[in-house]
Parts: sequence; C-alpha cells; structure tokens
Amino acid sequence: MALSPEQIIGKSEEEVEAAMKTREGTAKARIVQAWKFLRDQGLIQCLQPASLSKNAGFLLMLGDGEENRAVERWARQCLGLPMIR
Repeated sequence: MALSPEQIIGKSEEEVEAAMKTREGTAKARIVQAWKFLRDQGLIQCLQPASLSKNAGFLLMLGDGEENRAVERWARQCLGLPMIR
C-alpha cells in the first residue's frame, strides 16, 4: 500500500506505517464489499469455502441457467467437489 511522496515527506516512520496499515484496511474492506455485492446479485457463487490451508473457490455466473449449471458441474469435477442438484 504505497504512499505518494507528499504523504511521506515530514512524517515519522511510525506515521507512515500507520497510514499504510489504514490504506490496507480500506482496500480489504472494499474488496469484501465488492465480493458481497457480486454474491448478492447472483454473479458469483462460492463452490468451496476457505479453510486453513486453501483459499475459497468462486464461480463467475455469466451465462444463462443451463450454461451456469454446466460450468458448475465441470468446476466441481475439476476441484473434486461433490455434485449438488
């Protein structure tokens, strides 16, 4: 989370670190909001929740119902996940 030279000049190392942490928190919050919006709109679907050693697996839902079901079956097969429906 790089800062511009104007944001660094005249600041202590602690102030710069705090500003970078704040920017990082803001970025993470915006990403979470975007994911929630996409999920609520039905544009992404979680196929595999995050676990201790794995990231979550999401499917982008851009086709019609039949296309999305076919892609979901294929993705579940590739990921070794159980079939649903």
